[in-house]
Amino acid sequence: MKLIKQLRMLVLIFGIIFYSSCSKTNKSDLNMKTNAYYNQKLTLFEKKINSLSEIIGDTVDIANKAVFIYCGYDCETCIEKGYMFASKLDNLKRKQSVFIVSTSANIAKDQIKSAYQNFVYKDEHDLIRKELKYIYTPVFLLFGSDKKITSVYFPGIDSIDDENKFLEECKFD
Repeated sequence: MKLIKQLRMLVLIFGIIFYSSCSKTNKSDLNMKTNAYYNQKLTLFEKKINSLSEIIGDTVDIANKAVFIYCGYDCETCIEKGYMFASKLDNLKRKQSVFIVSTSANIAKDQIKSAYQNFVYKDEHDLIRKELKYIYTPVFLLFGSDKKITSVYFPGIDSIDDENKFLEECKFD
């Protein structure tokens, strides 16, 4: 009986040690992830995406508009947040101000799930992510009048402050 109690105590101690080491790893992983996303933002600033016109066409003007890029393998909740944010931006501007581009996704399922009515473009060959050195997705890219990236927002990762900052940077006319 004493051996069983000691064994239970030993299992409990190892469980506590294992749990505490996991939680520390998760916190450091989160810090590394946050730093990686921040570094990604810095590398995207002032870039122009040449392959974007191949996907959404030459007639679509992205000046002072946002592009939401996601992959079907991204976090489902983050994709849903992205669709909701795209709708929010369009509603604030009272016209379509966000173009959505997807790779490897079931676009119809995503649109139905989020009740999104506008067209979603498909990047069949992952041209945008290749051009941008496989950026993290899902991501919102805001373009200035010169069609260069002026702001970046990662739905599901960035804080509410980052979301509000991105909203402020969108020019509402």
